Amino acid sequence: MKRSNAVRLVSTKNLSRAEWLSVRGGGIGSSDAAVAVGISPYKSPLELWLEKTGRQAAPKLADIR
Repeated sequence: MKRSNAVRLVSTKNLSRAEWLSVRGGGIGSSDAAVAVGISPYKSPLELWLEKTGRQAAPKLADIR
């Protein structure tokens, strides 16, 4: 099986935090990978889908503690 390198679709180097969060919310990043394949103990794939499609707000970091 041939493996390929990850492709960077957007450079986030010069983005503001708000712009970065907007870009991050539009796709599956490395922090979402375990959730997407169903092995995360913190979130279900359904919750991830609901968040990524705008049907449910993602929890704020301050609310997670």
